[in-house]
Amino acid sequence: MIKAYICHPYANDPKGNIEKVTEIVKEFAALSIDQLKNGTITSAETHLNREFVVVPIVPLFAFPPFMSEDGDVDREIALAFCLALLEGCDEIWVCSKDITSGMQLEISKAAEWGIKIVWKS
Repeated sequence: MIKAYICHPYANDPKGNIEKVTEIVKEFAALSIDQLKNGTITSAETHLNREFVVVPIVPLFAFPPFMSEDGDVDREIALAFCLALLEGCDEIWVCSKDITSGMQLEISKAAEWGIKIVWKS
């Protein structure tokens, strides 16, 4: 099982970026569903340790309700939570060509911690 941290912009268009990430995760899920249907994966339960089972870790789904982008403490707390999630992941999937300061921090930490960086933009 691969835990893939989904790295994507947020602050420049919170609502639009959450919608984009939702579509990205749906695409990843559709690939797994296709594998289940064509027999590549017979069941998630019996294949949890296989590399083709990807669990997307999506901080944009978890933290926006209490996150602020105006520079106050809430944003820093949310970034700390994001890094805590990233630390437990096998890969970081960068899903945008536009790299924000928060994304750059995540990518830098991934490199520092030896987490595989995958460019999906």
